[in-house]
Amino acid sequence: YLSIQIQLWDQGRAYLLRDGQVYQGYWRRKDKEPGSALQLVYGNNTPMMVKPGRSWVSIVRGFGDVFINTEKADMVGTATAIANEATPTVNPNAIDSSDAGG
Repeated sequence: YLSIQIQLWDQGRAYLLRDGQVYQGYWRRKDKEPGSALQLVYGNNTPMMVKPGRSWVSIVRGFGDVFINTEKADMVGTATAIANEATPTVNPNAIDSSDAGG
């Protein structure tokens, strides 16, 4: 089977968006061996600090420049209701009533 492999070892440009601010630096990873951690650093090798907890990472391939818009988005205008009611849970033991008795 073929698959796309994103090379996350070596070094590349990084943008850290945190608390409404943008910080520019680099990501680096020594090698692709298990246990080799991805690091975020400024140009002077000072670590870029992320907040404790889960972080969201987006990998952008080199198809063009990355633009960060400083205008605030209209979150109400972009909000979309996914469902008006809860999705019913499927019961694998349920009997289809259309097939019963007939």
